[in-house]
Amino acid sequence: MGVITGKLNYTARPILKKVMHESKWNKLFIIAHRRMGKTYSLVAEMAKRVLDDNRGDGQYLFLSPEKAQTIRNIGGYFNTIAGPFIRKNDKTAGEIVMINGSKIFYGGARTAESLRGSYLDGVVVDEASQVPDEVFNEIIFYALKNDQRGDGWVAMAGTARVDDDYKLYRMYQTFKKDPEWTCIKLGAMESGVFSPEQIRQYKKENLQNFISRGQSEREAEIKFNVEFLCDFSCVEEEKPVLGAIFEKELTTLYNSKRMIKAKDAEKIIPKYSASRERYACFDLGDENYTAFWVVQEGNDRAIVTDCYWNHHKPLTHYWDTLKGMGITKVVLPHDASRKEKESYLTIAQLFQRAGFEVFQLKRTAKLVQLDLARKFMENCWVLDAAFPGVIRLGKYAYRYNKITHEYDLPPQKRDEVSDVADAFMYTAQFIAKRDVKKLIALRNEERYNDKRNRVYDTCGSDLLFGLNKRIGG
Repeated sequence: MGVITGKLNYTARPILKKVMHESKWNKLFIIAHRRMGKTYSLVAEMAKRVLDDNRGDGQYLFLSPEKAQTIRNIGGYFNTIAGPFIRKNDKTAGEIVMINGSKIFYGGARTAESLRGSYLDGVVVDEASQVPDEVFNEIIFYALKNDQRGDGWVAMAGTARVDDDYKLYRMYQTFKKDPEWTCIKLGAMESGVFSPEQIRQYKKENLQNFISRGQSEREAEIKFNVEFLCDFSCVEEEKPVLGAIFEKELTTLYNSKRMIKAKDAEKIIPKYSASRERYACFDLGDENYTAFWVVQEGNDRAIVTDCYWNHHKPLTHYWDTLKGMGITKVVLPHDASRKEKESYLTIAQLFQRAGFEVFQLKRTAKLVQLDLARKFMENCWVLDAAFPGVIRLGKYAYRYNKITHEYDLPPQKRDEVSDVADAFMYTAQFIAKRDVKKLIALRNEERYNDKRNRVYDTCGSDLLFGLNKRIGG
């Protein structure tokens, strides 16, 4: 393959030229403000790298959330920037063939699905927070790994948004800890795209627009700071984020003297005893995040002593953690009655087999759980080991509805924030003694009938765990 001559029809912004086009990177993550031109620059960077590939069989992917929008915009961008170097641009299929034989696929998440099992030499993921995590984790990650061709490069980018529960920023914080990633955050004050006067005028117009739609001045200012200035101080601080469900209660808790260090508990909490029985109240994630809070029933009010969460860990990991804490009593949600994979036992039964005394909650309406959690938060003590969990409760926020301009309850999802919040609501339900049942202990003489999936005692009577639970003790 000969050397390709000619220039791309593209002039980079100075800041993007420095951080994207001239710096050496193999993994790049960018958060940029609105109207930064990052998508156009990502197309140019991909075109440049594709044309530098002289192997003749390169395969590349440009991925965005929506296929129709990607084909309409990205296909046109490639024509504008690299038109003379394109042999074929099929916008219907979302495929470009360059003059050096390399192919560029572009489209939505299903485009990546069609490449499962293939190889990729380079990938751009635009608006990364809106692309499902499994697309990157299950398809792109493996497609970029290639022993013969060498690992491919990847660039992920997005526009800062409040409406996606700050997912893009959390991704940025995760990748920033990995030395293999180059992470850039470009707000309007740093990019040089707008003058200070233009920024002030834009802020004034946006605040007026947000407030006219029923948002508070604080909500409007946070939205502007996040989406235009890429200022995430509202997330980094301990105070609740915009639209936090427990904002009022957490503000009261932070201002109270009920968040204390464990070493000072005996001095401050009346009749406190560290040896008093503790309960671990769980929210169970199926192969995702699992979280639990540790609570004691005090004389005048309950004491939250710890909070723990992790993900992609087997139940044995949590059992070992509890035993290391010296905890023998657990509170499980209603869905602990489901069968564990490759087992004839429910999750509740597995906890019993591991030596724990199990209490199980009945299904309760979400609004009732929220009310119980608010009342619990207004009265409990919190020790310092549980402070990280309290901070995450401040990130549990209503989802802004663009149609009604109101805040709705957040959708059910599996991340550390929602699981920590759910576990806290189960803790509050347990402390309130609302629909709690203690499971009877399994007996040594019980045997299992695999076909009917039931538990029998020696007399032959059924013990239908998960259906008819008896209260013991």
